[in-house]
Amino acid sequence: MRESPRRLRRLATRPLLLKREGTSTALDSRALDDGWHLMRRLRVIRRFLAILLWTLPAMPVQAVCLILPGRPKVAFARLYWAMFTRLLGLRVRVIGELASGTATRPVVFVSNHSSWVDVPVLGGVLDGCFVAKGEVA
Repeated sequence: MRESPRRLRRLATRPLLLKREGTSTALDSRALDDGWHLMRRLRVIRRFLAILLWTLPAMPVQAVCLILPGRPKVAFARLYWAMFTRLLGLRVRVIGELASGTATRPVVFVSNHSSWVDVPVLGGVLDGCFVAKGEVA
């Protein structure tokens, strides 16, 4: 039977009990918290290193793509951002149809920046370029 996320969260907040010869004792919650924080820190470090190892070789590749004519710069940028979101652990779900590049009219996508995650998510899904306003600085 598959547990619901709500039930799993509720179970995770309960103290863990060990049974020893007919008695039950609660584990020290501080030890559990320290282990959880250590695992979280290790996961953050692992993701940071993966992003760094993906970004460093991608920089010269993008520099070469910018020199080449045609679509390589857009295609590689889209690949970079899609892989970046995967390395961050994000799952991107596209709802609806994307506007095709062969449309009879140009398309402008406007984002109100709900968070910093907008750039990698939109960059991995859309063929386009980002434009920032001068007033942002």
